[in-house]
Formats: sequence, structure tokens, C-alpha cells
Amino acid sequence: METSVIRKAWQTYRKRKTRIGIFIDFLFFAIILIVAVPQLRLGFCVYAIRATLTQPRQTDRVIYIPNDSSTLRTAHGSDTTIHWLNDTPTLYNFGSIQSAQSRAEMRSLNRLAERYADSVRVIFLTEDEPEEVLEYINKRKYFALRPLFYVQEEEFWASHDFTSEMKKSIPSSILITDKGRVVIKKFGAAKWIGKKVDRILHVIIGNGN
Repeated sequence: METSVIRKAWQTYRKRKTRIGIFIDFLFFAIILIVAVPQLRLGFCVYAIRATLTQPRQTDRVIYIPNDSSTLRTAHGSDTTIHWLNDTPTLYNFGSIQSAQSRAEMRSLNRLAERYADSVRVIFLTEDEPEEVLEYINKRKYFALRPLFYVQEEEFWASHDFTSEMKKSIPSSILITDKGRVVIKKFGAAKWIGKKVDRILHVIIGNGN
């Protein structure tokens, strides 16, 4: 009975509307739904931003950072000391799963980490709750990302010039060679897979400088 009523209502609606009218009605309904439901709104923004992302370019300035260290926390709750300079180039991404921009670039970040697993470290730094980050990463199978969490957030941001600069934009990223040279400094989301990024990485892998 209910199916019959719905079918008749649909048939009546189709007779009264043109195809363009039906399309506009459905589009309007979709927009209302996206605006009304926060998760749908965030998901729509992620897809829209991802479609417009471009690859980062190499910085023109010659910048070196000191080999400082910071205390961060692993996803398992234990504190760990990281040195900003490593024996391989390292990409530090300062992000948040609450940010649509950050979510939009995480897929390409994960692909980058997978492709260069033996030669480039990709580390995701965030103030988000570990449980939420792990749930998000596991759901989308971003297993190549290495999340680390701030222990004392204000102290972390204030302890280094370059980290305080990164705080101006979430997400932001910095690619450092094993000698401490900043090769990429990117404020905002980026597309981390492509020929431009590959060329940059191929030059610095094994060279440092």
C-alpha cells in the first residue's frame, strides 16, 4: 500500500516537472542536506578542496634549521623525543582531521609515504585526540602516515622559530633534507603526488645539502 502511494506521488511529481526542474529540486535538496548535516558538509568540502589542490614548489630561499629536538607522544600514549634532522629527508605535516584542507591532502600524503617508504619520512603532527586520528586513519587505510601528538602544545609551538611559523596555517608542511635544508615550506593543503614533487625528491634523496 505504502509503495503504491509513493509510486503514484512520484508519477504525479514527474508529470508536473520538467527534467531540469527535477534536477534543480534534487540539487536544492542535496545542498540543504549538506548544510544541515555537519559530517556531510565536511565531506563535501574535502572533495571540493581535493579537486583544486596543486603540487607545492621548492622554496627559493636557502634556509637551514638547527638540529633541535622536541618531545611528542605516540598513538600508544608513550612520550618520544624526535630530532628534526634525520638520516633521510623528512616531511613534517602539521595538520588536523578537524580541518577540511588537512583531510583533503592526507590521501596524497599517504601515497607519498608509501611510494618513498625507504627514502623519505612522512610524519603527521597534530593536537587532535589520538583515538579520533587513529579511527580516521584506519577507516581510510592511511597506514603509511606516522601520527605524533603534542605533549605541551604551547611549549611545542614556542620552542622553535619554524614551528611557531607553521602554526600560522593548519595544515602546513615543511620538507627538510638530512643536512637540515628546508626544501619545501607550504602553508595550506597541497597535492603531494606528481612529477614536480618527484623531481624535488629525486634530487635531494642521497644528496641532502
